[in-house]
Amino acid sequence: MKPCRSQPAQCGLWRRFTFATILLLVAWNIWPQADIWSPAAASCCGLFGLTLMAGLLSKLRLGRAPVESEACPISEVDQQEPEAETAAETETDPICVLVNRMLVHGRQALLLRPELAANLTSEQRQKAQHDLSDAMSVVAGGDVGISPWEIDDDPEGGYPTEHNDRKETVNAFWLDRLQASNLQFQGFVDECGYENESFWSICVRKQIGNFVDKTQMPGPRFWEQGKFPAGLEDHPVVGICWYEAEAFARWQGKRLPSDAEWLIAACGPLNSDDDGHSVQRLYPWGQDPKTGVANLWGSELTNGGKVGTVATNSLPDGATNTGIQQLLGNAWEWMASEFRISNNAEELILDHPVKILRGGAYDSYFGDQATCQLQSGDCPLARKHNIGFRCAVTAS
Repeated sequence: MKPCRSQPAQCGLWRRFTFATILLLVAWNIWPQADIWSPAAASCCGLFGLTLMAGLLSKLRLGRAPVESEACPISEVDQQEPEAETAAETETDPICVLVNRMLVHGRQALLLRPELAANLTSEQRQKAQHDLSDAMSVVAGGDVGISPWEIDDDPEGGYPTEHNDRKETVNAFWLDRLQASNLQFQGFVDECGYENESFWSICVRKQIGNFVDKTQMPGPRFWEQGKFPAGLEDHPVVGICWYEAEAFARWQGKRLPSDAEWLIAACGPLNSDDDGHSVQRLYPWGQDPKTGVANLWGSELTNGGKVGTVATNSLPDGATNTGIQQLLGNAWEWMASEFRISNNAEELILDHPVKILRGGAYDSYFGDQATCQLQSGDCPLARKHNIGFRCAVTAS
């Protein structure tokens, strides 16, 4: 005869207590490799960790420990199964509430980091993995050719060259299938993303208060009262600067893609043609231009006469072979990389920071001019009507 094992409910409380402890360790940068979490995890972990810790400590103190005199046969203990949590218990369990809230807001990448994933239930982990696979596509690594922006006598001041002068090797990563939408960004606003400095780069924290909408509420430039325009929930969020895009990505446990990553997702890795020349796709869908597959200047003829953004999932025929949509058109996309410009192969030093933009927008370029090598740049504080973004995650 041996003492019975601890009650399942008590074991569940210890699991929750461990989860809350990890949240706090990550938030305080004590956990190993916590630097890869901060500032994204620090903010979400600290508050919830403290709240959960207090509640769970109270429950553990009140819980009845097994009495030594109580005993039962080993065979009976071995056959015992943990009692299933009722629906009501699940709805009020602080861990379940937190996990479900994070899943609703598309924060699966954060949940699936090893330190937190180990404390999820199998159902929660499967749900997070399923949702992440639906929202993002794996992009294989390889070499990608990057056309530099060169200065000439063109009145526009420069152009991307047709040849791929610079090659860069990219490791496999995940990329959002769709551009970030107004509805997704609404979650960031509603969850006080503009009030939580830990999501933001240190250099811009004193300016967060300037990132307001038409009514001086925190949010994208063209929103009102902290809400996106009615009927545009599935359109790309625009009117956000580079720092706002970066903060949102951190909140989701993601990041902005590098220039090379975006390019290899759009045009694929470099291959050799019959003559031994390095080639890659001109367009996300292949080598030939198509009509009606990208929302570019002049495409309103195929968009029912509409001039402006369209739903992020409305042009599936322009997707890559891995299902990534609208890499050309609709809205420019912020890159993590710095904008480079050269003159006769010599790189010039810009007198102010500029971030790379990729893909073009609904009001830039005709369809036959828009290729994967389209590149522009803007001040990271710019909040324009035609600039959005999508997020990436490093493949583990």
